[in-house]
Amino acid sequence: MPSGLAAKRPAHAMTHRVRKHLLKPKRLVKKNDILLGSDYTGLDPGIMILKKLGLQDKARPMYGSDSEPYVRAFLNHNYEYENGLFESIQSRPPMKPNVMTLYTAGFECQPFSLVGLREAEKDKSGRGLGALEVTIKIAEERRQIFVLENVRAFATLRKQCKLFSAMIADLQKLRDHNGNRQYHIEHTVLNTMDYGIPHSRRRVYIIGFKVSSQVARFSWPRPTVPLEVSKLLDNDDPKLVRQREFPTTFRALERLTSG
Repeated sequence: MPSGLAAKRPAHAMTHRVRKHLLKPKRLVKKNDILLGSDYTGLDPGIMILKKLGLQDKARPMYGSDSEPYVRAFLNHNYEYENGLFESIQSRPPMKPNVMTLYTAGFECQPFSLVGLREAEKDKSGRGLGALEVTIKIAEERRQIFVLENVRAFATLRKQCKLFSAMIADLQKLRDHNGNRQYHIEHTVLNTMDYGIPHSRRRVYIIGFKVSSQVARFSWPRPTVPLEVSKLLDNDDPKLVRQREFPTTFRALERLTSG
């Protein structure tokens, strides 16, 4: 078990690790299948990304967990999880080790957000322990790749940085059966406005992939051309159509009509 974060964990939070059974695929796993799992699932970005990459035929969602009933209703309506959806990461049994391909988790950000109390792991409702829960699940299940996300402050503010540093250290300590380092870990802060979304949303991303996967090189994506908000609006608005197709004339008319 990870050591640096384990000391922060209350005794009652250990109970979910004692299980009589493990989750596992319910049908034969083919060579090119991409087995997905997520906690704090939200709208399940892993599935959406694979669809965008044209890999939806290979994607097999294994499980998800989210405390919000409306989110689970959305997920149940749109996706089929072989092992079902769970109300929390604590209530989800661990997956059979070394089976999963990709794991994603955007653990709760309220304890770290600049607009909150920034109590980190001392958050009275226990939300600050999400980083610990995710770290332990990774240690139990040993996925090929994991992608984690949270607010920038989780990695940059002094109080939260202790938890962030402990999480990274614990993930780097994981070893395979030969005692070799199991994961290569990378982390950085990215802003959505640099990647085609007209909204500033800085988030820290942590990615890990097994050293045995022989990934020779990893690099974070380069920023793309900024996207204007007007390109996301409905095209049937006559004013927007004129503005897009006749920009010079439109600006001249705007000046005349404004007096």
